[in-house]
Amino acid sequence: MQDFIDEYTPYLDDLRLRLLDLAASFVVIFAASFLGAGYVIKLFVKLFNIKEVTITVTSPFQYLDLAFDIGLFMAIVGTFPFALAHSYLFLRPALSKKEKTVFLYSVIFSIILFILGFIYGLVVLYGGLEVLASLNESVGLTNIWDISRFLSQMAVTASLLGLLFQFPIVITSLIKFNITTIEWLQKKRAISYTLMLILVALLPPTDGLSLLIMTLPMVVLYEVTLVFNS
Repeated sequence: MQDFIDEYTPYLDDLRLRLLDLAASFVVIFAASFLGAGYVIKLFVKLFNIKEVTITVTSPFQYLDLAFDIGLFMAIVGTFPFALAHSYLFLRPALSKKEKTVFLYSVIFSIILFILGFIYGLVVLYGGLEVLASLNESVGLTNIWDISRFLSQMAVTASLLGLLFQFPIVITSLIKFNITTIEWLQKKRAISYTLMLILVALLPPTDGLSLLIMTLPMVVLYEVTLVFNS
């Protein structure tokens, strides 16, 4: 038993130090984002300025709540690359040269896909919200949108779409581990497309045009993944 403890103690110590480093990174990013929340809000209002919409706060303490949410969101997103780097460094001694290469390329590809999905989500959401704002105004409704709900909806939806953009990596992993085959995925295209449509339908906005626009890149990524793994 003592030999077992002696053998794994260095790894546990290394893991503890890495977790502490991640915790410190989380706190620093959170604090910086919390203090700089005003700049984030100004940038958001400037970038997503819809002329038919008035963005408001509904309580005197809403700014502090919003600053906390911004800090938490930025800390989670900002810490993620550090978590991936620490995971690689921790596992590196046990990985072969080929596995190290695959891991690094997977991480880089994953980050790129997330960024593309996030940006694409913001663009589509903005277009969809412009349409909805114009529709509201056309029937005599005044667009007064709460800044917290507006910002959180944009951030959460774009982030979820960024995660959905990860499915080429998931599909490739399933194929590499022989959990499924390319032939099966090709035969079940209709089921896959339906699942994509359902997943995207859970994200706002819910108008038909945005639904199709957000589903289209998922279909393209699906087909590109099948070709890549053929």
